[in-house]
Amino acid sequence: MNRIGIIYFALLPLCVASAFIFIADGLLVSSAGVLLDGFAASKEQIGLVNACFFAGAVACTIFSHRLISACGYERAFSVFCAIFALSALLGALSNNLLFWGILRFFMGLAYYSIVMIIEVWLNASVSNSIRSRVLGIYETLFYASFGVGALFIAFSLSVEATLILSAVFIILALLPLNLKALKTPLVPPRAKISLPNIFSAPKLALISDFIGGLCMNGFFSMASVFALLYGLGDGSVAVFIAISMVGGVCGHLLCGVVSDKFGRVNALLLASFLSLISAFLLGIPKIIFIAVFFLGAGIFVLYALSLAIANDAITDKREYILASRAMLFSYLLGSLFAAPILGFLMSAFGAWGFIGFYVFLSGLLLVITFFGRFVGKRAFKNTKKSREF
Repeated sequence: MNRIGIIYFALLPLCVASAFIFIADGLLVSSAGVLLDGFAASKEQIGLVNACFFAGAVACTIFSHRLISACGYERAFSVFCAIFALSALLGALSNNLLFWGILRFFMGLAYYSIVMIIEVWLNASVSNSIRSRVLGIYETLFYASFGVGALFIAFSLSVEATLILSAVFIILALLPLNLKALKTPLVPPRAKISLPNIFSAPKLALISDFIGGLCMNGFFSMASVFALLYGLGDGSVAVFIAISMVGGVCGHLLCGVVSDKFGRVNALLLASFLSLISAFLLGIPKIIFIAVFFLGAGIFVLYALSLAIANDAITDKREYILASRAMLFSYLLGSLFAAPILGFLMSAFGAWGFIGFYVFLSGLLLVITFFGRFVGKRAFKNTKKSREF
């Protein structure tokens, strides 16, 4: 068994728990547009409610590390799973959009806190020489699981059934880590509540991460709305999203190898080029499912590549939490704006607003990566630039 296989075998309970969390996320995020559309919400309202999920996610990068440093990674994982499940279940009580916005804020806070814990756990277990391939497999697990969650849209479940089923998957995620103890990462020193110091990250990682947040979570939040505007039925919407997930899996397997063997920048160039070409092809109805496969292969690797660039700069294993917070903060800032921007664009221009969004961002990233190439090798440090409260 090679080193990558040994690492994943050792972390198998974490991987199983992650899969359940990602299935729940796929079910909640991909169905949100369809469920809110059933509430007769406008495209702008759907975008704003979905943005609350990412507002909560941004909040997690500011507050969650304090809980982690106080009680450790394993206990914090259980706490955030409980918050995630309760937030999902409470949505069955009302279809009020303000209430849903509040619940989605707490869903975002809990879910991305869980993701941060998983990524720190994983990054602390690997070396730079295999980091992209390990992260590629991790992201493959994410997209495969997210795709399974998204496929539930095809069953046209009620709001209550969707929320209860997602909570079941979240609760199942608690079992593997409680049945078998794992070696946890070094707990970071107790820290005050603070904004992540994103400017300690390599600039290319920061920019690609922000654009990745716009592209990836814009797709997760609004792809179902785009597909409905395009004239696809509920079953076809589920297939559309699932095909993009398959594309994401293939993109990670390809870009993980390219990144480790030929450099992070070359992998980023490949991903942005794929995204740009496939975004143009989305406008051709006959090949829309082929186009979304390659769009997924291009945009869904951006976060993993950015994270690999950032974690290459880590010199002290206790500082992986700083890298994870900084990259998540940048990524989630992009995610926060993605859904409202897409909501307004699609309200004004229909399906073409969605397509134009991806053409512009993919082209911008391609130009920045090709002409910029300013990847700095500097370690993350908890400097005074972090604003403490």
